[in-house]
Amino acid sequence: ENWCYDFFQRYQNTAPSDRIVLVTVDSRVKAQKDIWSGGKFVQLLDRLDAQAPQLIVATQPLSLPDVPGEEQLRALTKLQRTAARSNSLGTAADTLSAQVARFEQIYAERQQLAERLGSDSNTLLAAFVSDFALDNSEASNCENHSINLSGTEQTGFFAVHRARHVAVPPVNICNAVSGLGFNEFWPDSDGIIRQASLVLNANGIYLPSLAMATVARVADQTNNDIVAASPTALMLNDRIINTREGFRILNRYYAASQDESAFTTVPARAILNGDVAPGMLRDKIVLIGEAAEAALPVSATPVGEKMPPLDMVATSLSNLLEGQYLLRPDWLPLAVMAG
Repeated sequence: ENWCYDFFQRYQNTAPSDRIVLVTVDSRVKAQKDIWSGGKFVQLLDRLDAQAPQLIVATQPLSLPDVPGEEQLRALTKLQRTAARSNSLGTAADTLSAQVARFEQIYAERQQLAERLGSDSNTLLAAFVSDFALDNSEASNCENHSINLSGTEQTGFFAVHRARHVAVPPVNICNAVSGLGFNEFWPDSDGIIRQASLVLNANGIYLPSLAMATVARVADQTNNDIVAASPTALMLNDRIINTREGFRILNRYYAASQDESAFTTVPARAILNGDVAPGMLRDKIVLIGEAAEAALPVSATPVGEKMPPLDMVATSLSNLLEGQYLLRPDWLPLAVMAG
């Protein structure tokens, strides 16, 4: 069964959606090193917005270090100023002063990011499955981005992928951003990724995949408008997306060389330097992620052993936009046994 699927994936010539453009970041380069931080990411968003894309989707987690809240920050600032006047901390006062200044900078950048995300409705962020709990990063932060479960009983969701810990943005970022989805693909027992899960049970909170969340925003809807119509179907407006149990679909991969993506690609440096042709990104769905040479982890697929996460999300998104994804026929196991 897998052999047949893999064979046809390698030799089919279906074209991906031309609505998708990839912006590749190389965080090994000094100018792009901190691009996933609050301040630098806002700058990239501003440059991209000037190109008038339909949506901007970050496929990598943002680097948002935990910082004290506003009241705690004020208390630390007061302590630092008191210590400086009285010289009660000696040389430790300089360390405290530098630490408070760093906290203030991070806090200001996070507030700037929240305000920036809250001022538009065209940006989506990614959540990631984690093996351990992260401070102030629980799925409940982004409960407002869960799908609508009113269409069916949750008892039928036994096959949905589960994750105890999910890395998500802070609460104020989750409240501000217009869309959020998980970016995770699970391989089969042989290590090859053939399926895409469209829903994740994040410790009782059902989040859509980043591709599914993007499809909702393309339709001017939110995650709450994605309805679990049955254990094998999602509904968005009048569209029914049939799936396997667990809301899983088979990917249709696109022809590409080992060195080039199947999708139109623009390096982030061109965006930052203003070297993008006018109109190139207009009304496009822009996915931002690490370039293939810098991306980790890469995924093994039927068409290649090193597909970066950015291309994985683009493939799933194109499948959903164009209705090109595949479903495993119910009769296939019987045919395999008969053979």
